[in-house]
Amino acid sequence: MLKKFIKYSILLFLLLSFGVIFFSALVSLYGNKVSITSFFVKNFSYKEQVKKSYNPLDVSTERFLPPLTNKVLKKQQANQHLVGAWSSPFDWPVVSIHLLMLPDGKVMSYGSFSADVKKNQEILLSNNKKLNRDAGGVQWEHLEVFHGIDFDIWDPTKGVAANSHRTIKKPIVLDAFCSIARLYDLDTLFILGGNQYAYDANSPYTTSPDATKRTVFYDIKTKKFEAGKNLNHARWYGSVVRWNDELVIFGGIHNYKGTYSVIPEIMKKDDKGEFYWKELPLGESVELFGDLDGETSWSYPKTYLAPDGNIFGISYNKLWSFNPDSGKPITRTGIIPLEKGMKIKNIEEIESKNKNNNKYNNDSHNTKHEEESGLITGTIGASVGNKATSVMLQDKIYMMGGTQLDYVASNHLNRIDISDTFNPKIKKLSPMHSPRSYGNSLILPNGNIFINGGQYINDSNNPHDQRFANYSSEIYDVQSDTWKELPKASIPRNYHNSSLLLLDGSILVSGGDSWSAEIYYPPYLFEKNNDGTTVFAKKPKILNIKKNYTIGDDIQFTSDSKISSISLISAGSTTHSQGVELKYFDLKFDKKNSEIFAKLPKNRKTLQKGVYILFALNEAGVPSHGQTLMVN
Repeated sequence: MLKKFIKYSILLFLLLSFGVIFFSALVSLYGNKVSITSFFVKNFSYKEQVKKSYNPLDVSTERFLPPLTNKVLKKQQANQHLVGAWSSPFDWPVVSIHLLMLPDGKVMSYGSFSADVKKNQEILLSNNKKLNRDAGGVQWEHLEVFHGIDFDIWDPTKGVAANSHRTIKKPIVLDAFCSIARLYDLDTLFILGGNQYAYDANSPYTTSPDATKRTVFYDIKTKKFEAGKNLNHARWYGSVVRWNDELVIFGGIHNYKGTYSVIPEIMKKDDKGEFYWKELPLGESVELFGDLDGETSWSYPKTYLAPDGNIFGISYNKLWSFNPDSGKPITRTGIIPLEKGMKIKNIEEIESKNKNNNKYNNDSHNTKHEEESGLITGTIGASVGNKATSVMLQDKIYMMGGTQLDYVASNHLNRIDISDTFNPKIKKLSPMHSPRSYGNSLILPNGNIFINGGQYINDSNNPHDQRFANYSSEIYDVQSDTWKELPKASIPRNYHNSSLLLLDGSILVSGGDSWSAEIYYPPYLFEKNNDGTTVFAKKPKILNIKKNYTIGDDIQFTSDSKISSISLISAGSTTHSQGVELKYFDLKFDKKNSEIFAKLPKNRKTLQKGVYILFALNEAGVPSHGQTLMVN
């Protein structure tokens, strides 16, 4: 009897000791705030996701996570109706540096070599390079993996299993990395500009073709790529704005030659109806599209068609106006004031420390922000530059985050009234809860703004640095001028991350340095039932709606619910922290019995041609499934 007691006592002691050691290891990896439940959510859900291939977009079920962590999620996120909820991460065939909505609700992404083989965390890229799926940029030199030659089309209705993706490898001789893409109509997508990079002769990676002047059409119906006529200037990191039936492109650089494209150009049609590109010499500006004092004004300048009929832009902190038909030169019309204070200190000490520690831990959550240890000090900068993000609501641009040169990333939010582009009015609004450089913003169906990702500190020498990743997300309430912090994402979304509003009102978050994606479900998708349980809210339906309209038309449809508001949002296309001319309109509407008549603006200066998504919201603020349509 005594021997059995001693035997079982020893066994119990060993089990307890193992448990203490295991938990201590967790604490050392995750910090003293770790919990067993959060460990399971962050580590095991990803593997189960791949194994189960369930659909995180299926809002008819409460299965946000696979069965292993479903109970944990319900316990941790019982307030989804207030802060929303994240799905577990799931595999994505490319690093979606570019992410855009197609008219049929499918999503195109590109920006890296695609992943051919997945086994646990190891992936094999289409250039035969083996990587750890989640280890980030410590594994490669910048352009060993980032080449936009493979394209992926994802069908959200099929969930996230392998058959939900159609990966197209090298459909055309094109490297669309750091290009700009925009829907032209319901049938045609434009990709403008691209990349060239010549590797060292001893490198195993091939030299990429010069795609910096390329234009490519993607036919959405036939699913084929076709080359168009070349641009006059290299447009790596260029921006595009819709101008009537035409497109106008600004900025960019030839990345290999290092020459800046300071002359904009416009897309025209010849007598045969074929597109070609014409220079706009009156728009030439080294100040606005060059690189004075390291401001990188050439890099994705923010461009919008304004209500006064001019094109309005922001290049670093300089505001400008230009009208291609006016016969007048481009004009700088204002500046965003810069902050004055202490520049970043001690970043060199951190760089030295990082270089001496090459050990990589497979879980990215163990990274402690160095600013918490006091190694980094500095003043939060103004919301300026290509690392800031912006959207446009009615006649106002909301610009947030970014990096003022040599300053800590910004948490500022500026509202810029551009009803008169020659007299833009800037108002500083409530700041975000945390700074973010390379964050991504988008417009929600209720007219509020969502932002996620980016970094607290931007090191221009290492924009992929996961030590400063900002896992948090926030929603800005435009009416109350307040920010709400949201639950944290699972994967760091630094430089090269992307976010896109899906037709069901959820948000696809992807990119960065990982072949993965997550879904964020905003609070408006949830409600409390009679017993206090959080469930998915019942959505209103848009019925009997057509696809094509002309400016000034009424959009006529029926619905099974009482509608309180109707919103029209540009079909999303995002890259490098900037949606391509992302706009929101709150439409007035009339009701006649079961018929609803939403009124499109009659002024082409207010609403330009293009592909938009229509949402109808019920009295509880729950949005319908979005309907894509073309405004001519």
